Amino acid sequence: MKKAIRKVTFKLKPSASQEESLMDLFVHHHQLYNWALRDRIETYRDSNYGLNFSEQCKINTLWRNNRKAHGIFNANAQSEQFTLKRVALAFDGFFRRLKKGDKKAGFPRFKPFQRFKGWG
Repeated sequence: MKKAIRKVTFKLKPSASQEESLMDLFVHHHQLYNWALRDRIETYRDSNYGLNFSEQCKINTLWRNNRKAHGIFNANAQSEQFTLKRVALAFDGFFRRLKKGDKKAGFPRFKPFQRFKGWG
């Protein structure tokens, strides 16, 4: 017997303060995505070494501790790891397409605010 997979979507009706908190969270994940992308690119340029997902999570843990000390906005660790996983999957797909020999492999790009889809 096959299991049925259902998708459930909930519509939020946040108050003004909740909407502001959600927007702060959205901005945080957008910046984290672009930071992780930049960090991978710069590390490769500087040391010819590519970061992987677990290394970026360790770096993010150090940054989280620093942000807490300075009182900067902090999301929960699991949602930040999900955003870092999106960067890792983008690079995995890029390298898979390169290996396959695609002419347009599609290097992962920085996301402008309007094109960032959200967080998990």
